[in-house]
Amino acid sequence: MVNDCTFILLGATGDLARRKLIPALAQLLKQKTVEKLLIVGIGHDMSNAQTLADVARPYSTGYVDDQSWQQLVESMVYQQMDITKKEDVSTLCTMVNQLEMERGLSGRRILYCAVGSSLFGIATHNALTSGLICKKELNDPIWHKVIYEKPFGSDQQSAILLNVTITELLEDHQIFRIDHYLTKGVCNSIATLRFANLIFESLWNAGGIEQVIITLAQTEGVPGRGLFYESHGALRDVVQNHLLTLLSLIAMDKPERLYGDSVRKARYLALKDTYLTDVVLGQCDAYKQENGVRPDSRTETFALLRLFVRNERWAGVSFYLMTGKYLDNNDSSIRIKFRKASHMLSFDSNPLANWLTLNLDAEGMCALSLNIKKPGHTHLLTTASLEFSHGQLFEAYPIRAYQILLDEIIQAESSAAVSIDEIVQAWRIIDHTYAIKSPVYAYQKGTSGPEQANIFAKKYTMG
Repeated sequence: MVNDCTFILLGATGDLARRKLIPALAQLLKQKTVEKLLIVGIGHDMSNAQTLADVARPYSTGYVDDQSWQQLVESMVYQQMDITKKEDVSTLCTMVNQLEMERGLSGRRILYCAVGSSLFGIATHNALTSGLICKKELNDPIWHKVIYEKPFGSDQQSAILLNVTITELLEDHQIFRIDHYLTKGVCNSIATLRFANLIFESLWNAGGIEQVIITLAQTEGVPGRGLFYESHGALRDVVQNHLLTLLSLIAMDKPERLYGDSVRKARYLALKDTYLTDVVLGQCDAYKQENGVRPDSRTETFALLRLFVRNERWAGVSFYLMTGKYLDNNDSSIRIKFRKASHMLSFDSNPLANWLTLNLDAEGMCALSLNIKKPGHTHLLTTASLEFSHGQLFEAYPIRAYQILLDEIIQAESSAAVSIDEIVQAWRIIDHTYAIKSPVYAYQKGTSGPEQANIFAKKYTMG
């Protein structure tokens, strides 16, 4: 357990802070990961600590008791300021120094950049020049760490330049470029599922697997996020940000260790071998009704990609990434289709392919479909499912993804941190996707996406 920490949250009035970060900080206090916590919220809007806590409270229901929540409220302060102005950040540094002295804190600090990546460089520079964050040696007990919420950059070149700026200011061990999807229960267990179970690892290749489908589909649109989404779209916001990272977890070779730099290197090598062969993009008719969206916008709210991994393990295996807003159902899953058994005894019906399905929602259901014989004097086959739920199996431990993330970073280990090499390779794929200049097809709200996606799925026998 760490005795204390000062958590400086840039973008404290934003959606991410309200829905994820503030409830996660309350969970840290409840789990006693830290004994004392000072939370300094920073934002452009006029607000206060009590208001920040009030709007975040509904997202912690069932996870955080009233006593822990009150402890959180008492730990919070809010400062309205502009992080691009040196004088504002200097004033903030003075305030933080004073608060730490008054509360008997050590000076360990985390700066969390829950703002657009265009602000990462200037925010880091001003934090360093003001003394709010300092360059620290690896074994310094009074550590300072900076967390950057992906997407990191807006394309490959901007990501490289941004990284140059940040690494000139900070040591590598202080920098955490994070993808919170890597801390979700099922995602966090993919490597263990693969490498600790011989029945999967022996088949986890082109000889055993026919295709992989990774999906993040949502019925919700982008309420209040139109301006943000205009500069990102589905490719930057979801495919680069999450789905390619999940692909790398599925496709990576066995790392030396199942954590830290070993996993990051293995994910990078998988992405380095990944290339795009086809794509369908779409835009929902409801998107242009959102505030901040241009009337002539061509920003995609739907994307379906077909990719391959150019190595011996995955030769000929299709990887499909699909994401969309305003769709007919919510689906957050990884589906792996195994090849059909080739040498069967005589049956009156053909066996179906086995599917391993990993749901990435809160329940975290894992299911494996099997072919079984129907009872009685018949050779007919049917399918059954072996399954378990992370949510039910571990229901006594309702730990959220961001709470795990912050806990690991405080403890100086986080496989959820993504290396710059991984980020550069992911942007390479996205840049290539945009360079194709694929048409952006229209689709209606509440459907499965553009009709061209159905044609695409039939063309490649997807699913």
